[in-house]
Amino acid sequence: MEKILRNILKWLGGLLRVNSIRGRVILGGVTAVLVLLLFSALLIWRLNVILDKSNALSRLYHPTNQYALQLGQGVDGLMSRLQALVYPSSISIPNQENQELRNYLEKQVQASFARLQTLIEKQNSPELDAILETLSNQIEHFNQLAEDAIELNQEQNRQYLYNSQALNALQSEQRSEDIRIQSMRATTIFNPKLAFLVNGSLRDVQSSINISLEKLIRANSRAIKELDEGLQKESTQFNWVEVLAVLATLLLVLLVMTTVIRLIDRDLVRIQAQAKQLSVGNIPKATYTRSQELNPIATHLNTLARRLKQLKEYALQVAKGKYDEYEELFPKESELGEALYQMQQGLQSISKQEALRAWRNEGIALFSNILRETNDLEKLGNQLIKNLVQRLQANQGGLFIATGEEVGKEDKLVLIGCYAYDKQKYLTKEVKIGEGLLGRVWKEAKSIYITNIPPKYLEIRSGLGGASPKYLFIAPMKVGDKVEGVIEIASFHEIPQEYRDFVEELGESIATTFANIKAAQRTQKLLQELREANELMRERDEEMRQNLEELQATQEEMERAQREIAAKEGNLKALLNNTSDAIMALDTHYRITFINNVMKRLYESFGIYLDEGRILEDPLPGLSWKETQREVKRALQGERVTLFTEQTMRGELYYYEIHLNPIYNERQRIYGISVFITDITQQRKAELALRTKEANLNSLINNTEDSIVAVDKDFKILVFNEEFKRRRQGIPVKEGDDFLPFIPADRREEWRLWLERAFRGERFQKIIKRETEKRVIYREYSFNPILNEEGEVIGASVFSKDITESKMAEAENQRIIQQLFEQRAQLKSRIEELEKQLAELQSSS
Repeated sequence: MEKILRNILKWLGGLLRVNSIRGRVILGGVTAVLVLLLFSALLIWRLNVILDKSNALSRLYHPTNQYALQLGQGVDGLMSRLQALVYPSSISIPNQENQELRNYLEKQVQASFARLQTLIEKQNSPELDAILETLSNQIEHFNQLAEDAIELNQEQNRQYLYNSQALNALQSEQRSEDIRIQSMRATTIFNPKLAFLVNGSLRDVQSSINISLEKLIRANSRAIKELDEGLQKESTQFNWVEVLAVLATLLLVLLVMTTVIRLIDRDLVRIQAQAKQLSVGNIPKATYTRSQELNPIATHLNTLARRLKQLKEYALQVAKGKYDEYEELFPKESELGEALYQMQQGLQSISKQEALRAWRNEGIALFSNILRETNDLEKLGNQLIKNLVQRLQANQGGLFIATGEEVGKEDKLVLIGCYAYDKQKYLTKEVKIGEGLLGRVWKEAKSIYITNIPPKYLEIRSGLGGASPKYLFIAPMKVGDKVEGVIEIASFHEIPQEYRDFVEELGESIATTFANIKAAQRTQKLLQELREANELMRERDEEMRQNLEELQATQEEMERAQREIAAKEGNLKALLNNTSDAIMALDTHYRITFINNVMKRLYESFGIYLDEGRILEDPLPGLSWKETQREVKRALQGERVTLFTEQTMRGELYYYEIHLNPIYNERQRIYGISVFITDITQQRKAELALRTKEANLNSLINNTEDSIVAVDKDFKILVFNEEFKRRRQGIPVKEGDDFLPFIPADRREEWRLWLERAFRGERFQKIIKRETEKRVIYREYSFNPILNEEGEVIGASVFSKDITESKMAEAENQRIIQQLFEQRAQLKSRIEELEKQLAELQSSS
């Protein structure tokens, strides 16, 4: 036991020896800990006092000002919203608008006041309690008036307020739709009852609330200032105690460090000098220490210096470009050894990549310049393939572009540029999709690389011909998923993967350029077609007007003929001889028993003279004699025959309606037939003209970008154009369908009201705003009644067009005007300031 006690005392004595590094460090540490514990207790006590006051500021006083400001903002925000409803943008009230106002009153005003009231009650301040009581009455009064204002936000309280120009347009006797539409746009909607309440009682209560809030914030700010001053004093005392604790601790640490430094200063100076040389990149000589504790450090530093010297020799070899002369300085399994080995491998790889990158960048710059030089596809194709073959050090190359009869339906590849053995070969070459290697690459949109091509295989299968290279690379030129063409490269030597990647990357740039060129050409062609279509439309409009005039003249002529026929019905013989119809009677032996003057003149126009008693030996107009005999036979057998024929005479085409009817005697036996021939040339021409006008009308409404639809009073679709059908986005639509189901459910009732206004004979326009993920779209809808001949409304037509660009331009103009007004105000303020300064200078002088 005595031996164990002696060993413990000996160990403690060695541990606490003041002449050892460890003893002095432990003794100084224990003393510093005791001093720190003493000062820490004092600091914790002072810190608790400061935290209590700081918590009161953060939890009660500062939030009081914040909620007071929030309450004022809520009252002002609600007043702004109510003021905006005095002059609303629409006569109708959107769904949930009043509910949103009540929610805003509850969340921004009532909730803020409740939180403010809770904070003030916790402060126990008589001054704040008195202000709170006044503010509570004001808020209660404001809530009641706000509810009354929300109740006044009704459609029946809104009315139109016209400016002088709009009022004059509405009161004038002009019926121009442009003037009526302009007057409707110049109106302002006004709610007088809401304006009286908002600008009267509600505005006074708002002012009272703002005054009370200002008093509340000033009183609370004084309390905050007093607490801040107390916290400042406490913080100053805390800082002094903290400084004393730090100074005492530093003094103890300084004593301990001084003792330790004396023990190890000499050895550390040597080690420091060696480490300093290593840190600045120098390789020092070997050094040794007397201290056994520091001697291992010196040994390791010496080893490091020796290996760094070897590393310096390797760096000099790398500077000369000798990456392979590497000697293992550190074990390969060590971090530095592995890093040095990877550095050697990386330097070799970087050298190759830099060369390849320089080659690629130079190639991209070269081909970018070529793509910008011209828009001629054939010239551009020859320049591209020539430079590409030379740059890849290949032997042959071809550039094919996809083309076809219609855009988006390309069905063949056409050779637009080729290069072989430093000489162009202008070949006529076309490849169908899926045909050969080119067609396969075009179809699958994937590159093909073939090695060891059999002799003459290239000429037969690839279309380049003339030689038999061993390596063939075919790559698609793609823009996204669409293949615009194919590049074909043939070489006697292998084409590296880097070169193939370059060709595929270049193919995307070429495809983009080709697509842009073709798009520009298509755009130019479409513009030309559009101009021609507009000219044709103007010609068709003029032709339609003329056709309408001719149709009216034809109808008047037919009405006059009908009146003449009605006037001659009294006399049978006069009717037969003076009717516009050609009438003839035949017996069973084709003998003419009766013929009127019209029939005689009809056959005389053909050079045939007929009279009663003569045998009919000539065919009816528009029929052959054989056909005439067949139809007469049918009539003689008791059948009523009606024929429509046409006959060309003197270069003009005439149309006839022929009726063959059997004639019965008293015994109901057929003893002959009657032949009635009516010249229906004018009627047929009028029908053809009407069909032509109908086709022109359909072409007119379909050759416009406006969407057009007409509906009857039962909301059934009467007619629509192709643009209306296209905007339905694939939903089937036909005449007779219900119109309202094509309108979004949330707007159907609104559209039904608009159409009913048109059914009442009103013409008006509506502008609808629709927001999408990409942009905002404005469309203008024109509603017009459809009238019949008696002037009665039988339906309504709706014309719509996209006015987004004009709306955007209008908004931009408003923004520019607003900026000009702001700049003008700033300039005016600046001038007033300068005039004031000038006046001060004059008065001082």
